[in-house]
Amino acid sequence: MRMFIAASLLLWPTLAMASTDMVMLTGPETGTYVRIGKDVAKAVAKDGVTVQVESTGGSVENVNRIAHAEDSTVGIVQSDVLGFLKRSGTAETKATANKIRLLYPLYNEEVHLLARRDIADVQGLNGKRVAVGAEGSGHWLTAMNVMSILGIKPSEIMRLSPPQAAAAVLEGKADAMFFVGGKPVKLFKNMESLSKEPSPAYKQLLGQVHFLALEDPKLMREYKASVISSADYLFSDTRVPTIAVTSVLMVHGSDDKDLSASERRQRCEDVHELGAAIKSSFSDLQSNGHPKWNEVNLSAPMPLWQRDKCVDGKPSMANAENAVGKLESDLLKSLEKNKKK
Repeated sequence: MRMFIAASLLLWPTLAMASTDMVMLTGPETGTYVRIGKDVAKAVAKDGVTVQVESTGGSVENVNRIAHAEDSTVGIVQSDVLGFLKRSGTAETKATANKIRLLYPLYNEEVHLLARRDIADVQGLNGKRVAVGAEGSGHWLTAMNVMSILGIKPSEIMRLSPPQAAAAVLEGKADAMFFVGGKPVKLFKNMESLSKEPSPAYKQLLGQVHFLALEDPKLMREYKASVISSADYLFSDTRVPTIAVTSVLMVHGSDDKDLSASERRQRCEDVHELGAAIKSSFSDLQSNGHPKWNEVNLSAPMPLWQRDKCVDGKPSMANAENAVGKLESDLLKSLEKNKKK
């Protein structure tokens, strides 16, 4: 009995004094997500919050790891991952979607849909060869999500890397490709050099492709409206409406009832501490971090996403204190019963 009482009473102070030490899941080593993660780690360190930045395969991997309750983990993902999970229809993916919560929105990334000139609109992708990127990548996720929303059924899904996909579209070996990235994207800027080549064959190649409009109202439930024009890429000779996906910081929800009370409390503390540190460092992030920080609005509304309840309000220790009080009361009652025996 003495050992039980000692262990029980020591448990609560240990949890309360735990320091905030988190892992941030980002993306490929050369991508923007890693740079954003390193910016956060550097900025919040002054507030005593330690963030270890880890490069990953991207949004799908990050969501899976967060949803399976890895301790003290935050991840950067594309905002359309939530709609993608809910639309998949399986019980497992829906359960995953219900466990993740928004910390803060970050910046927008435009969806580029490059296609052969003989395809006039997005519905023209039906029965065509469409390159979507490696499975599990952000390009793949958005491509599959957009085509699912619009009911598009290609004849072939081509899992090519972005450079391979662009070359395939230019050469007529693919009919279209999806690419997600904040404009102007280096891949398409590099294509402008074809128009400067002395050989007319290169100019002809570039003249056979264009960006397709993405403006169906059904898409606006999960995406934001944007535009691609000649100001972004010289070979885009018209103003093309498109959509943008928002990169977001997300966590495993501190309200997950499958977790123990102590786990929920610790997650709440971690989420609040990291959120407060990012907010207090925001001006520094905009001044000294990646240029994309200047596009971030931490309070921007996000369709479909539920913000974790611990982000803004400082979690109260009242519940912990009440629990300790109840524990002591229960122990005293148990001792009284033993005395009567």
